[in-house]
Amino acid sequence: MRNLLFILIASGLISCSSEEKSTLITKISGTVENIGNQKIFLVSKTGIDTLATDSLGSFSIEKNIEQVVISNLRIGKKQIPLYLVNGYDLNLKTTKNDFLNSAILTGKGSKENNLLIEKAKLSADLKYYPSIFKLSPEDFLAKSDSIKTLFNNLADTYAKGKNIDSEFLNTFKNNIKYEQLYYYSIYKPYHNYFMKEELELGEEATIRIKSAVVDNDKLTISKNYIKFISYVKKDKYKKAKNKEDDNPATYLTWLNSELQSPKLKNELYFDGTKNNITYLDDEGRDKLYSVYSKLNTDTIYQKTIDKIYASFEKLRKGKPAAKWSYPDINGKEYALDDFKGKYVYIDVWATWCSPCKAEIPALTELYKEYKNDIVIVSVSVDDNKNAWEKMLKKDNFGWIQIHAEKAWKSDIILKNEIKGIPRFMMVDREGNIVSANAPRPSSEGIREYFNELLKN
Repeated sequence: MRNLLFILIASGLISCSSEEKSTLITKISGTVENIGNQKIFLVSKTGIDTLATDSLGSFSIEKNIEQVVISNLRIGKKQIPLYLVNGYDLNLKTTKNDFLNSAILTGKGSKENNLLIEKAKLSADLKYYPSIFKLSPEDFLAKSDSIKTLFNNLADTYAKGKNIDSEFLNTFKNNIKYEQLYYYSIYKPYHNYFMKEELELGEEATIRIKSAVVDNDKLTISKNYIKFISYVKKDKYKKAKNKEDDNPATYLTWLNSELQSPKLKNELYFDGTKNNITYLDDEGRDKLYSVYSKLNTDTIYQKTIDKIYASFEKLRKGKPAAKWSYPDINGKEYALDDFKGKYVYIDVWATWCSPCKAEIPALTELYKEYKNDIVIVSVSVDDNKNAWEKMLKKDNFGWIQIHAEKAWKSDIILKNEIKGIPRFMMVDREGNIVSANAPRPSSEGIREYFNELLKN
């Protein structure tokens, strides 16, 4: 995470010039009405800044933006996109309940950022994602083109104005272009997921996808270009490699030979590492970190990965497992310490998480087979406790089901560095970590894994 930087006045004592100089920075200030005690976060690819507010909901932050980024200002699940460049001085006025739609930006850089906000509002009004993937190929293509036209109209309006930022305009238009191409790329698996049928978009769409796969450092400022290229390259890798080679560290090495542009390499190295390093066991994490550190040349990204890697030191095998205590549906408290003397297989999940629910049948079978030897505990991180209770009453699972009241701010999430679910963890009889990223119930060899533990 980048540190907050304040304007520094050079003393001149070690300078050839007697003139005072200031460091160019980005300033963001504003007021969020009726914010109460909710926190504001400024989220970028490399970190999160927490913005303190006063009793009126006012906040301010000064940052040194080392490279142009598109970040998000967030309250809960609501967000406002921001294009940040050193020298911008932005002031925001909005409300907590209508965070995006009420947003008004003034100051230097506001014209560009208000355009981003308008696009975000239009996207929200259209409500086309993810429903667009339920459409037939013909309707999908037509809808996709109509949306692209609406977004390009916003860009054209900006381009006709005075004092336009050509770099921003190019980035904005490239994001529109590559957003559509990314949706083209994922149409088949997404349509299959929603509609249970495999359909192709057709030859013209395939040609457009292939022609857009360019190795170009100048496009890396576009987040949707990175998203598109990342998906296409991962798909190519999976098709080219055998299953046993399908691991993140091998993927980075493959990328190094697949790409030429240094900045694009760094972007995809970062994408392939940040998204995977939190899901690996100790050995896999160590290998991925080692390979990443050898290949990557971006110092900002390296600092971010260094921090994530270091955060897992406390979660290595043999370290004491983080303590927690949560109630079941009847209010009975269960603490991790209650299960000393037995292995504990912990499932962190939520009712809204489809991959989590997909593991339930396999988890049910494991419970039937190992309930006398291994304690299975499912910890819900549902924000909506009622949804969790409703599902439990309907399905009546046999193993321990408890609810972490603070959801994503609960101890089990924060202390175990959980960034996504489902997450499965194994704790030994003494309360120490066996694995902070244990195999899923549906994993091949899960029974061998359980049986090997029980020999000890």
